[in-house]
Amino acid sequence: MFLNELEGILPQNFLRVHKSFIVNTDKIKKIREVSRRSYEIEFYNYNKTAHMSRYKYKEHKELFSPSR
Repeated sequence: MFLNELEGILPQNFLRVHKSFIVNTDKIKKIREVSRRSYEIEFYNYNKTAHMSRYKYKEHKELFSPSR
């Protein structure tokens, strides 16, 4: 199964944040800018990170407001 197929069947709280990553937005702890072109996502209770493209950040930035 390809990520775009998986993206179509997952609940709305799952979001494509990069060509290689789909994440559960309920589990996002922090997003930090690592360069002008990319962001890194940290998760609650999980020690690995995921990359987020600047385009996806701009597209969904209201979901990642500091009040999160």
